[in-house]
Amino acid sequence: MSTLYLRPNAAGDETNLPNQTPGSGAHWDKVDEETPDGDSTYVWSSADAVWYRDLYNLGDTSQTGVINWIKVWVVCAASIGGYAKTGIKTGGTAYDGSEITLTNSFVSYSTQYTTNPQAGGAWTWTQLNALQAGVSMEGDGAKGCGLCTQVYIEVDYTPVVGRSYGFIIG
Repeated sequence: MSTLYLRPNAAGDETNLPNQTPGSGAHWDKVDEETPDGDSTYVWSSADAVWYRDLYNLGDTSQTGVINWIKVWVVCAASIGGYAKTGIKTGGTAYDGSEITLTNSFVSYSTQYTTNPQAGGAWTWTQLNALQAGVSMEGDGAKGCGLCTQVYIEVDYTPVVGRSYGFIIG
């Protein structure tokens, strides 16, 4: 088995989270780090009890083999109180993971997909290359909001192993 990591490289179809820190640049570049940078760069919800979602495009891959599963990861925290959900978009439809009650510290959360929820079967490399990943967040309706500093996809796959036939041409 092999593991591949795909990180945001451009805005996806939704950029609805109302805030980012720092305020310059794009939302996707606040969550694309290999190592989460916590309070340095992040996207965040408002305090109102409304769900907002960002989706991000990911880099294409040229791997081959059988995709065993994908997992979408987010690293999130709350400022006083807030909620998050992992997100993916495949085949034109967005899917959210389960609601997460955030803590005041940045924590990694994930949702695993053994099959493509839109197509119903095993993931293909074409579907993976068209996949968008993201996060949905909601405030606590008072003063709290959700913060997200990292989003990425982990791909577990079995590579194709070539055969050696031992031909000698001479």
